[in-house]
Amino acid sequence: MKVSILICTRNRAASLARTLQSLLALEWTGAYEREIVIIDNGSTDDTRAVAERFPAVRYVYESRAGLSIARNAGIRHSDGELIAFTDDDVLVAPDWCDELQREFATDAQLCMLGGRILLARAGLQPVTFKID
Repeated sequence: MKVSILICTRNRAASLARTLQSLLALEWTGAYEREIVIIDNGSTDDTRAVAERFPAVRYVYESRAGLSIARNAGIRHSDGELIAFTDDDVLVAPDWCDELQREFATDAQLCMLGGRILLARAGLQPVTFKID
């Protein structure tokens, strides 16, 4: 199984760099292939330059605005059987990708999976929602 990690972004180069650093630091069992694809949704900042600092990452430029357009472009430019979306301001847990892959590999009926979001500013936590 190959996991494609897609990050849609627009004018958030600094946070994108932190997200990429956390993704490249992921623990990896090696039991599956993975790729990271950045979809730049018309940025005018140095998003492309940030992406180019990470040679293990594929960069895709999508000029048409909109998150759904960017996500669809990412799907077209990826080749994983499992598509994992994350945002350009997220720091993932070290086992995030291994756990995603493990869940899908062990449950043939699983078609979608979400996770808990922990905000960097704890004071904002009450305004989020939780579904268990």
